Amino acid sequence: MPRSFYDEVGGRPVFETIVDRFYEIAIADPTLRPLFAMSHAATVRRRITAFFVQYWGGPRDYSRERGNPRLALRHSHFRLGRAEYDAWLAAMRQALEVQELTAEQRAVFYDYLVAAAARLTGRAP
Repeated sequence: MPRSFYDEVGGRPVFETIVDRFYEIAIADPTLRPLFAMSHAATVRRRITAFFVQYWGGPRDYSRERGNPRLALRHSHFRLGRAEYDAWLAAMRQALEVQELTAEQRAVFYDYLVAAAARLTGRAP
């Protein structure tokens, strides 16, 4: 059986570190702060981590807790334009740098993020 991307990169701790670093960056960014500076940030961090873990082949905790990911529906209450798209991708790119991923692993992860951001904002990747 082929290894999943989740296993290949080192499992849950890698995704936790990426999400934690992303939040540090997002809270300091004036464009992202309004989207991520909330009283239930710990819950949101846990959910984002669980989503990435599941998406990349790890345990399906996200779906057990929240059901189908429904990415667009879960973000529909946010106004996400070009500034948010650019800031989110820049923050995620920086967050990926904290991990010792190969260039190929980093590119695979980042390409997914670009496609996800494009779907949420109606932008072409």
